[in-house]
Amino acid sequence: MKPIRVIALSMLVFCFIGVIKAEQSKAEQSSKPLIPSSVMLQYTAAAKGDSDANEEAYEALIKLHKKHPGSALANTVLGSSEAMRARDSFIPWRQLKYLEKGMSLMDKGVQLLQPKDHLELFEGIPVSLWVRNTAGCTFIELPEQFNRLEMGYQLLQKTLDSKEVAGLPFASKASTYLCAGIAAEKMGEKQAARQFLELIASELPSEDEHAREARSLLQKL
Repeated sequence: MKPIRVIALSMLVFCFIGVIKAEQSKAEQSSKPLIPSSVMLQYTAAAKGDSDANEEAYEALIKLHKKHPGSALANTVLGSSEAMRARDSFIPWRQLKYLEKGMSLMDKGVQLLQPKDHLELFEGIPVSLWVRNTAGCTFIELPEQFNRLEMGYQLLQKTLDSKEVAGLPFASKASTYLCAGIAAEKMGEKQAARQFLELIASELPSEDEHAREARSLLQKL
């Protein structure tokens, strides 16, 4: 089995995406988030490659998942952390075990999405967008043997086409467009990939990390 490279892009950018929204609803500001900020700080560090931080986040997420087994968010964040455990392992059978469990949890997270998840915010964006983006961006980076590329691409396209996402600021869905562009290129749909990437480059400031990544990918098409 080839070494696992689970994309950190979706996880990392969404951890910081709350800062792009200057104001959040009073309800969100006063309510206690399902996943504490301390755990998300560990998760962010894990997305950057800190395996120790991921183990700490993972232990906390396991406990949260036991308290909220029906939460789309709890399943997805735990599944993402599980996938990062596969990234950090050097033992093939453990990589496989962690990835299969992570995929199962993220699949469940997407399935558990409810109408309220389009309204509730997490890290400054709708829970539904966070869940679908994290799952989709992870699936498209899995090794070919897992046969998740097309599923991830379809999930990203469905997300971008949804009415809940249509009205959001472009910056809050830039990583979804970026992952869709990456997926389209892998699927052999170069024209679609170019459209996704050119939109990012045109809508965001040139110094934005998504815009820089989009321009870099466009040069390779």
